[in-house]
Amino acid sequence: MEIVINSCPGEFSLSEEAVKQYAHESGLILYIRREPCENLYYTKKKELRKDEEDGLWLPKKHIPRSEKTLIDIVRTMGKKANTIYSSLKVMDVENNRNWLIVENDGKETIQYLN
Repeated sequence: MEIVINSCPGEFSLSEEAVKQYAHESGLILYIRREPCENLYYTKKKELRKDEEDGLWLPKKHIPRSEKTLIDIVRTMGKKANTIYSSLKVMDVENNRNWLIVENDGKETIQYLN
């Protein structure tokens, strides 16, 4: 099985171009709020949101790391899928073993549990 991890200090994050491509391929309609440090993505227009959390869509939270669409985008876009805080990498994990993603200062590694 393949998964995507962040291989540098920082955080797991996708470039705006990669998020737009993911949304397009997944049939999501996203609304972007550009902030100085990072963009925020919403599934609802601003005037329809109850508060700042309503409709908030976060790639780190909402995209499974093993999702084929994500893996294909990271492979196809290469460095263009990264942000200044990320260096995304497709990794192979063994199917017959339990694993988890371990994060240290944003850099992620795979840890096998058995």
